[in-house]
Amino acid sequence: MRAPKLFALAALAGLLFWGVAARAADDDVSFKKTADKETKDFQKKVFELAIKSLRSNPSDVTFEKGEYTKIKEGLKSLKLTGTFKGRFAKSVSKTPHKAELKLKLLTLDDKAWEVLEVEYKDDVPVLPQPNEKARKKLRDQLNK
Repeated sequence: MRAPKLFALAALAGLLFWGVAARAADDDVSFKKTADKETKDFQKKVFELAIKSLRSNPSDVTFEKGEYTKIKEGLKSLKLTGTFKGRFAKSVSKTPHKAELKLKLLTLDDKAWEVLEVEYKDDVPVLPQPNEKARKKLRDQLNK
């Protein structure tokens, strides 16, 4: 009787640990907290978080390029491109799908940028593009 309880407790502790570790990894992807927003490493983290947030079951997420464009004083655009594979409702994708993420950023405060808009598109033919609710959730996550 004791062994199953100990096993269940150990399994629960493991799940909590990995959940906290995964959450901590998401927390460091913030335009408000990160000082080195223009590095390729940060852009890669943003792209990976976006794909994992906007598509179900993505795998082999590959960041290719990130580019900032100044719109006007205090306003920038960040365009991120890359690929991913995935298991979707109607098929198993073995070929990479291209994805493009565009973020409109308020940059008046050098230390704490804010994501104003999220645009996303990919070439997955069997699923609709992520809806406004999913993009808003990603925006909120990037603004923590």
